[in-house]
Amino acid sequence: MKRNRMFITTMLALMLAGSALAAPNDADMAPSGKQNQELYWQGHESLKQGRWDQAVERFQKLEARLRKDEPAAADAAIYWQAYAQSKGNRTGESRASVERLRREFPQSRWLAEADRLVKSASSAEQQGDLVEAALDGLMSAPPERAIPLLKKVLEGNYPDQTKQRALFVLSQLDADEASAMVMQIARSGDGKLRREAIQMLGISGGKGSIAALESLAESGDVETRRAVLEAFMIAGHVDGLAKFARGSDPAQAELRVHAVQLLGAAGGVDQLEQLLAQSKDAEVSRTILDSLGVAGAVGALATFAESQADAGLREQAIRAIGIAGGGDELARLYAKLDTPPLRQAALEGLMIAGDAEALTRLYREARDDAERRAVLRMLTITGGDSAIDAIEEAIKQGERR
Repeated sequence: MKRNRMFITTMLALMLAGSALAAPNDADMAPSGKQNQELYWQGHESLKQGRWDQAVERFQKLEARLRKDEPAAADAAIYWQAYAQSKGNRTGESRASVERLRREFPQSRWLAEADRLVKSASSAEQQGDLVEAALDGLMSAPPERAIPLLKKVLEGNYPDQTKQRALFVLSQLDADEASAMVMQIARSGDGKLRREAIQMLGISGGKGSIAALESLAESGDVETRRAVLEAFMIAGHVDGLAKFARGSDPAQAELRVHAVQLLGAAGGVDQLEQLLAQSKDAEVSRTILDSLGVAGAVGALATFAESQADAGLREQAIRAIGIAGGGDELARLYAKLDTPPLRQAALEGLMIAGDAEALTRLYREARDDAERRAVLRMLTITGGDSAIDAIEEAIKQGERR
């Protein structure tokens, strides 16, 4: 873990520099469906206003919707996440989003724009000005010499980017005074700098850093608490995320949902199972099930899907198995499910998992034309040679009749 954190912090040092990026001309290509279109344009409105974090959140929600409603169009939502992250100086996250786009949608029309994002960030990293180069040199300087200079930059009239670099260098110094300064900025700093300090506490992951984050989670404003939850995820502090998710303050409902989502990203399967067992709210339960999917908890989801729980939640669990990539488990469940909605959810899960092989097998084993049509719809969305073969087979069967 320590080695991983050292790698993260080293990469962060390289990525703090950022340059202005021009928005691409492709502000069109909105997805179909009224709700999806609304989210798409709300995200673009956030971009116009420079509200980068809000834009990221809206495009993340859009991606989640498109994964269910229009999977082939989800690449646009991923690209715009990368764009907003890059504009918000969240360079590492932007690159990760671009890599995900390249991996999941190798034929996407957005790849050229995504590559330009990466190149622009790389160019900015190489440029750097004299002040930032000097700041880098302070990482190897004695703390008693480095801290006053870093404090001068942090309190002076310097660009946000330069202050962020100074904050990072400060976080790398092995001195109690430096740690105290980072914690103080996390508690009472301004805007982006405060968010950066909170993130660095998460990267540190030490007992003192976690204690400071827990204190901020109890007393901070909404944006501070959101940043703290994300720092918990970076630190792998799943118990902190679970504690927040179990809260009851109605004013924190949206943040509790965010905590549940981050638990999935952090792999907090045990905590999510406990939350699911305690949940009395159907919407919260759906979010927990999706997060279990993100965490790859195929076994837990399959157990829930075969339980006597609410049918709608069982459907959600079955789809979430697809998010987890559990194609084999879905194929096993399909034969046992006794209602059309549950079987349809299993087909949708296989489509989400991209398991064309299992769908093809189910198509050939279908008991009637209605079932064949249902499977074929999911298979054609999945695409590939298996879909073409199934379509060809359906056409031939129609001709014989």
